[in-house]
Amino acid sequence: MLHNDNSFAAMLLTLTLTPDKDEIVRPLNTVEFSRLAARAEADSEGGIGTLIGMDMSGIMEILDCNEDEAYRICMLLNRAMPLSYSLERFNSDGIDILTRYNDEYPARYLEKLGSAAPAAFYMCGDAKVLSAPMIAIMGVSGVKLPVNAEDQVRALVRQASENGYGIVSGGEPGISRLAALAAYEFGVPYVDVVGGDMAQHCATQPIKSMLREGRCAVISTLHPSALFTAGHAISRCKLIYGLCSAAFVFNTDGKRGEGEALKNRYCEGLYVWDIPHPPANRQIIGKGGIAIQDFNDIRFDRLSANWRMAQAEQLTFF
Repeated sequence: MLHNDNSFAAMLLTLTLTPDKDEIVRPLNTVEFSRLAARAEADSEGGIGTLIGMDMSGIMEILDCNEDEAYRICMLLNRAMPLSYSLERFNSDGIDILTRYNDEYPARYLEKLGSAAPAAFYMCGDAKVLSAPMIAIMGVSGVKLPVNAEDQVRALVRQASENGYGIVSGGEPGISRLAALAAYEFGVPYVDVVGGDMAQHCATQPIKSMLREGRCAVISTLHPSALFTAGHAISRCKLIYGLCSAAFVFNTDGKRGEGEALKNRYCEGLYVWDIPHPPANRQIIGKGGIAIQDFNDIRFDRLSANWRMAQAEQLTFF
C-alpha cells in the first residue's frame, strides 16, 4: 500500500500502536480527526500531512489552537519511529493500514458515516473486496440460536450469491461464523469487521482460505493484537453497517447500533429475523426494522432493487 504524508499523519494521529493502548497521549477519535483535517486543509496547501515535523509553535500558528491541543498533536505526530517499526512488523504478517487518503479506501464510509468514518484502520486481505456490493449478516455470540439458524443463514447467503452480493459480518462465534462458512461455500466476497484478536482471527478457517483466494478482507480500528471485548464488538458495528447496502439481523441484544443505523440510514434496509427469543429482535422491529419470517422465502431480487432505487434517490437529492 502506497502512503503519502496525509496518510501517515492520519495513522499517527488516530491509531493505537500498542495492543494495550499504552500511549503517552490519547489518539484522536474520528470526529476530532475530521475537524482537525478540515482546519489543516483550509489553512495549508498540503493538508494535514504538512503538520508532520512541526513544533508546537508551528502547529499553533497553522491551526490557531491552544497550547494543550498543540502539545497533544505534536506528541502524536512524533510517533513516526514506533509507527515505522509497527508497519514493518504488520507487513510481515500480511497486515496493512488503510487511510482516508488511500485510493483503496471505501468511498461508502465517507458517504454514509461522514465525520464518523475511520481515519485509518488495519486490514488483512484484498482492499478491492471492501468496495464490492455487500449485505451484512449480524448476530451476537453467547445467545442460544434456533435449531434452523444455519439453514436460514445459508439460504440468505445463497440468494446474495445469486444476485452478485458479498457478505460482511463481525467475526464472532455464532451467526458471524455461520455467515463466514456459507460465504466460503458459495464463493462470495467476504469481509469481517472484528472487535479484537485480528491477527489470530486471520489464521482461522475458513478466513485463512478465503484470504489466500483473494476474496476476503479482515479489518479493525484496533491494534491487530488487541483482545476482543464486548465494548469493542459494539463499537465496530457502525463499520459493518457502513459497508453494506442492507443488514440482516439474526439475533441481537439491542445494543449493536440498530437504532442509530435506522435513524441515520447507514444502510438502505435493516431486516430482522422475527423470532421470540431473544426479545430484542422484536424490539428492533418495533423501531423500524423489517420483519423476516423465513429467509428461504424472501425475494432477494426485489429487495435489492429497492436498495438500488433508494441509493439512486439519495444521489439525485445531493
